[in-house]
Amino acid sequence: MSGICGENIDSDKHTQMRMPNQMGRHRRRLEGSMHFNYNKLWKLLIDRGMKKKELKEAANVSSASLAKLAKGENIQTDVLLRICEALDVELNDIVDTVRD
Repeated sequence: MSGICGENIDSDKHTQMRMPNQMGRHRRRLEGSMHFNYNKLWKLLIDRGMKKKELKEAANVSSASLAKLAKGENIQTDVLLRICEALDVELNDIVDTVRD
């Protein structure tokens, strides 16, 4: 396969290339896309009189993971499950999905 300026391009390597915006850690949200909202988690902590530090210790999650939650960023599902186990709740009790 020929590319720009006639150089040879291996088609397998070409199909594996990523676009620059796919490489970035923070992706721009597309209009109409969905994201997670953790407001239920924060309300639950308030209702139980529990501090984030107590949740961090009870669920064995890092400060970085709690910071990501506070910013509404993505975190690994195992972190969410540990939080659910520590609070004895289901995932839908701490997370909402929201359409932009």
